[in-house]
Amino acid sequence: MADVNTNTATQTQEQGNGTQTNTTANANTTGAGADNTPKVKTEEEIRAELQKEYEKMADKRVTDAIKKKEKEWADKQAKEKMTEDERRQAEEQELLQAQAKRDLDLTIKGLKLDVVDAVQEMGLDAGFRNLIAVEDLATIADEDERKTKLTERVKGMKKLFDAEVAKEVAKAKAEFLKGSTPATGSSSNNKKDETKYDAYKKAGNVKGMLNEKLGAYRNKENEE
Repeated sequence: MADVNTNTATQTQEQGNGTQTNTTANANTTGAGADNTPKVKTEEEIRAELQKEYEKMADKRVTDAIKKKEKEWADKQAKEKMTEDERRQAEEQELLQAQAKRDLDLTIKGLKLDVVDAVQEMGLDAGFRNLIAVEDLATIADEDERKTKLTERVKGMKKLFDAEVAKEVAKAKAEFLKGSTPATGSSSNNKKDETKYDAYKKAGNVKGMLNEKLGAYRNKENEE
């Protein structure tokens, strides 16, 4: 009787393992047949990625503000334990620090205005001015060095954005060659297509850039 029970349990376990193997195989087969075509990012998605980086910097500013307030409370408690001379010296030091803070704020405002000019000069959308951090640059004493670092930072942002656009154009072209149907662009001549593309690029309109590029490519394929 014990042998019969053992055989029955063994058969049940083997059947269960077989079912699990078949299920896993089916899942792998389904996964292998799935469409792995990369999704083309829209202008909004690219901006969202850049916005996340900006939000990280904003979170840091909030944290710094909290630390500043905590320091003020600690300083107030410390003053209550000071002598008259110590308190006077501390107040003089605070005045010097307050003046330094005002100077720093003025420098930051000036750098933000410089960002607006630099973004416009490089043909980027005006919205990019909010993605360029300048607070750390304001601590650089030399004005020429500050402006040089700022220009490098804006150029770096433009390079990053242009690279992202180029990558999305390549993805869209790959999808087109695979038989996908991206949005069509203008059917005008090449010169007009280039003009529209340049306008979209200056505005930071990735979707428009993709449409114009793919439209020109499709027209060329039809002519051939």
